[in-house]
Amino acid sequence: MDKLILVIDDNDQKNVIEELVREAEKQGINLMYRQFNVGSPDEPGLLTVGKIDVDKVKEAYKERFKNHGLKFNLIVCDWDLSDPNTDGAELLRRLDTECFNHKTPRILYSSLLREKLEEQLNKYDKDNDATKEPVIKYIA
Repeated sequence: MDKLILVIDDNDQKNVIEELVREAEKQGINLMYRQFNVGSPDEPGLLTVGKIDVDKVKEAYKERFKNHGLKFNLIVCDWDLSDPNTDGAELLRRLDTECFNHKTPRILYSSLLREKLEEQLNKYDKDNDATKEPVIKYIA
């Protein structure tokens, strides 16, 4: 069974992905992937003044993937893209209608999951009176 995933990150994730490819192969899955590095100095054409330029990212996505008829079975995206104005969740939302099939599953990942969840919860708890720990423990 062939599966194609898109990995969106600001760092090269080849080593991690190659391990997933080997593990999938053991399960009889031919896992193929494409990396799309955004927010990285390795892709300066997708940045404006050091920040992710979503319009440029959309155009690059279309040029590299959509115009070639690639259809992904899964889209995975790093939550922390080294841009304080655009995290992975926001980037996926902004790319959604123009780039992705609405039925394609998406996964956000982060090595800083606990910190990112707390940061998001703090945005909605202005008085800082909510007990966040049960929510964070449930998710993280």
